Amino acid sequence: MTTTATLFACAAADVTLERIRELVAGGALESLTLEFKETWSPNITKTIAGMANSYGGLVLVGIREQNEGERVVGAPAKTLEQIANACQNSLEPPWGPEIIAVPLPDENDRYVFVIRINTDRAPRPILLGGAAPVREHGRTSKAADRARLAQLFREAEQHNIGTRMSLPAFELSSVRLGSQGSDFGLRSGLIVPISETASWRPLSERAVKLLANALNNSPLSAALVRSNGDFGGDGFDPFDLYGLNRARRANLVWRSLKDRENVIESMACLTLPESYGAPDSALTLTLDVQMRPNAFKESAGVRPDWRLSIERLHGLLSAILETLVSDAVIDAVANLAGIDSILVPQPPSCDFRTRFDVRALLDVSSLRRLDETGVSRGTELVVNPTFDLREADQRRLQVDVWMQQIALDAGIAGMEELMPALPGQ
Repeated sequence: MTTTATLFACAAADVTLERIRELVAGGALESLTLEFKETWSPNITKTIAGMANSYGGLVLVGIREQNEGERVVGAPAKTLEQIANACQNSLEPPWGPEIIAVPLPDENDRYVFVIRINTDRAPRPILLGGAAPVREHGRTSKAADRARLAQLFREAEQHNIGTRMSLPAFELSSVRLGSQGSDFGLRSGLIVPISETASWRPLSERAVKLLANALNNSPLSAALVRSNGDFGGDGFDPFDLYGLNRARRANLVWRSLKDRENVIESMACLTLPESYGAPDSALTLTLDVQMRPNAFKESAGVRPDWRLSIERLHGLLSAILETLVSDAVIDAVANLAGIDSILVPQPPSCDFRTRFDVRALLDVSSLRRLDETGVSRGTELVVNPTFDLREADQRRLQVDVWMQQIALDAGIAGMEELMPALPGQ
């Protein structure tokens, strides 16, 4: 099913007439992030500026606005030049969004023009006639108020100095695992802008439960269950609220069960700013996985000889990313943030940490250890922003690159050649 979010996020080559027709036939309504235009008009420029100054979104030109009869009617080819010229000549600073021309078959010189306004690429604030339009529900208002304009300028300053929002620092610690700690852990997550309305309210219990359900039916949950079986676990507790949860913070914990101890733990932590109504607010979701098979053996007086296989680490990294970009998780997080799901960004990074040297944990019997490389206890793995992690092949490529980075940082050669042989290639 094509939605505003999928049409906004997919590769340009996948913006097809079939997807456009499916979106229109599905009854999509104009909103903060979607607008239809049948023909060119100067109002299109105002809509582009308003979306760029707000949440981004889609403008589809060549779609009849009235919900009757055939709505996908197309617009003449000259429309592309009209939109581009207006953006360059009327916007301050001049800026052109991505415009994808989709031809109508059997219609000479008729196209649907899909305009994708990405706020990460817009030089905000964008002015039109000396004012900064902003988007309201289903329409573009005249101009941003003083507070919104100040916020846009603050964001521009942060962008200019290269500030990048990052997930909270990750350390190997746990609410449930034993005092000896974890053998290794992973942390990824999402940093999501929240609506003004959501900034004034506590986390919704219903929406938190929806997130727990999404996580319990996710690729990550399946990977944890498989690992639990490999470790001889005799059961597990699924993601559920655990510990001290507050109005602006919630912890969802998954834990394995083995001899009354937890060998595996995963925790999703939702956090809103403590101050209600804080400007430039964001909801942070961290998703952690920690495993301690060797620490469990040590506590039982058994020699710790377990090694993390390359296949298992690759699979866990893939499962975390696939979970965070899944529709169910994105919808639940968007609900908590009070925004359209189209506005939920990709995970920015994934942190990999180990209790001891990576080479003492990772099974590198098929690889080559380099001499005198020092000790590595993990690394921060940054997402390539040009990758669309919703696409399986690009997600796979990102994890392959991360595995090479982990190996090279730890003084291990040969990982790149090993990647094509792993399952799923």
